[in-house]
Amino acid sequence: GLLIARGDIVKARVLLDEALVIQRRLPDPSGESDTLSKLSALHLANGDAEAALRSADASWLKVDGGPFMQEQIQALRATIAAQAALGQTLAALATTNQLHALKMDALKEQRFEILADLQARMQDAAAQLEVEKLRHESEVQSLNLAKASLLRNSSFLILAVLLLAAILF
Repeated sequence: GLLIARGDIVKARVLLDEALVIQRRLPDPSGESDTLSKLSALHLANGDAEAALRSADASWLKVDGGPFMQEQIQALRATIAAQAALGQTLAALATTNQLHALKMDALKEQRFEILADLQARMQDAAAQLEVEKLRHESEVQSLNLAKASLLRNSSFLILAVLLLAAILF
């Protein structure tokens, strides 16, 4: 990217071609897609919009349907730039809509993950409250049993004192 921005297109092309060879051997679809997107930008900087579109399309094919969100966005942006350079306004608009839909789907997925996490936390909190309620009820029951035992023992003591008083008097 920096070499292209500085105008060193020949050196950038050599480095990108070398990177593509290595990434195809690995295989590394996300890295290959990223390199193809950069190659598309290089073609545009060199004035070859057709080659830019081919590289952008190849970039998209490497990551379409996969988990590589950032690379998908880069590939679509490269496609839009190439289509705009070729004067394909309707195609660029359609690709822009595709990019927007991709971003919205990612946001929806993120929102669903947040909601699922929140629901799990709420269920954990509800379960914790239920455990606390059961613990409290157990403590109350324990105190009631202790109270009943104390009353029973006090009653026996009073009866014993009364019986002893009746025997002695």
